[in-house]
Amino acid sequence: MKLKLNIAANAKAVTLARYIDYQNAVDKIERVRVITGKSMDAVRLLQSQVIDEIIIRFEAAIKLGSNDFERKVRIGAIELGFIPNLNELTFGEYIDLDTHCTGIYKDGKINGVAAHKMMCILYRPIKAKFGKYYDIEPYDSNGKRKYEDAIGKLTLDHVLNTLLFFSTLEIELYNASLDYLAKEITEIVKEMKEQQHQTD
Repeated sequence: MKLKLNIAANAKAVTLARYIDYQNAVDKIERVRVITGKSMDAVRLLQSQVIDEIIIRFEAAIKLGSNDFERKVRIGAIELGFIPNLNELTFGEYIDLDTHCTGIYKDGKINGVAAHKMMCILYRPIKAKFGKYYDIEPYDSNGKRKYEDAIGKLTLDHVLNTLLFFSTLEIELYNASLDYLAKEITEIVKEMKEQQHQTD
């Protein structure tokens, strides 16, 4: 009996909810069931090396993201928007982000549950739009229940691009800090030399 299997080709083909189910799977058979969408009975008919190959291909595919960072995403009837201005994060948003992002990587892989919580803070329903500008619902750690299913339907690609966005931002901030520090040190050295000339 031949079984036709569809395996995701990249992170854009895997939802966050499916990735969490994959991570929560208790064994290889359940992982392959999540990957392929086939029944447990059908997966049990596969040979051991086929099961291993499916898992290897899936693991490789979920690492293949795009460079398309989407600030607005429509999931069914809900349109989600990335926080428009990171400088205006509330204290609650900052604390919750810091808490969830600390555990975002587990054993060198993205922790799906932590990623889901992070995305619930960063992407929220859009309440108003004007051209390319938009405003999102205020952050409420208890209020996210009404849109967390929509967050689960975001693709793993959205998570990868968000993490890439923050790592790029971190590098830019680090470089800007180094530039600022270098300018400050240059000014201090200049002032010290001027003071030394005045005392000579």
